[in-house]
Amino acid sequence: MPAYYEVWLTDDTGVRLGLIETPSRIEYVRKVDDDAVGEVSIHLPTDIDARLLGLLLGFPDRRLEIWRSTEQTIMRREAVGFIRYLFSETREDGTPSLVVSGPDQNELLQRRIVAYDKNTSQALKAGAADDMMKEIVAENLGADATDADRDLTDWGLTVQADSSAGASISIPCDWMRVDDALRNIADVSYEAGTKLYYGIVPVTGGSFEFRTWVDQPGRDRTDDPRLVFSMDRGNLRYVSSEWDYSREVNYVYAGGWGEEQERFITEVEDSARVNASAINRREGFVNAQSETDAGRTDEGEIELFRNQPIRRFRAEITDAPWTRYGQHWDLGDRVMVEHGGQAPCLVAGIHVTVDEDGRETIIGRCEWQ
Repeated sequence: MPAYYEVWLTDDTGVRLGLIETPSRIEYVRKVDDDAVGEVSIHLPTDIDARLLGLLLGFPDRRLEIWRSTEQTIMRREAVGFIRYLFSETREDGTPSLVVSGPDQNELLQRRIVAYDKNTSQALKAGAADDMMKEIVAENLGADATDADRDLTDWGLTVQADSSAGASISIPCDWMRVDDALRNIADVSYEAGTKLYYGIVPVTGGSFEFRTWVDQPGRDRTDDPRLVFSMDRGNLRYVSSEWDYSREVNYVYAGGWGEEQERFITEVEDSARVNASAINRREGFVNAQSETDAGRTDEGEIELFRNQPIRRFRAEITDAPWTRYGQHWDLGDRVMVEHGGQAPCLVAGIHVTVDEDGRETIIGRCEWQ
């Protein structure tokens, strides 16, 4: 089934500057996992319009917007890339080429740090984990930033309303990169029993919204018996399983303020993992930043989470007539993968390429942990 693409160049506020009509290659990656920054890349034809070329050069954060439709789906904005890289070359045979690329909107979370002093309300967070995430974004990129130069509200960034769906935790975030602080919060929430996802999504026009999700960002499609991915059905191309206990830590000493005998220590354990065998207690130490026992506990939980045993199942699914991307499944959905049994897996990434002949390749990266 053919897909139809449009690639638009916009300025740094989303105002369209021109349609790039004949890119020789389109490639984009979308993600919803911990490394949630995607990317957009296009290869431009050698005879690109000089005016359009001039609009591309020397203007960081102008955008590439990728739009896609099929006979069964309406035109939708698939991906947005903020231009941060341009490479031009001419080979020995005189053939020129030009590649333009950049990260998607989630890279904005890497452009700010939690720029507030220790123990201030903006740096020491407590409450529902998803609400804490939204506070951090609003205070460092949004309307609640104490420095107006850091506020991207007029540029088009909003923050989703609180829903208090995450685990109740407390954690220090001072002087961390915003994305690192959000990842820490997600890790503690998961260790406490609630899986959280977060990200910035394009909404109307050229604007964006920071959002959080519980369990999965998309739809749970695992109860649809027609939507199963397997080698036999021709829509599953790769499967791997990993079982690794070699780096496990299940008992953490979280050291806080003080020195030697006067130092405050909080002990945090995952008792189920400790007792998995008679000798399975595997200890670790973390220099905690919190002055409270509750805060040191949460920092110990992060260490437990990041050193848990790896039990992972991964698969790569493909676009097929009976399981069409964008129609039957999408990024962030939970789908059923069949390989020696069935497992519900999250579509954590999408990698799409379109070659110079318009041939489209779609690979969905699925994970169960």
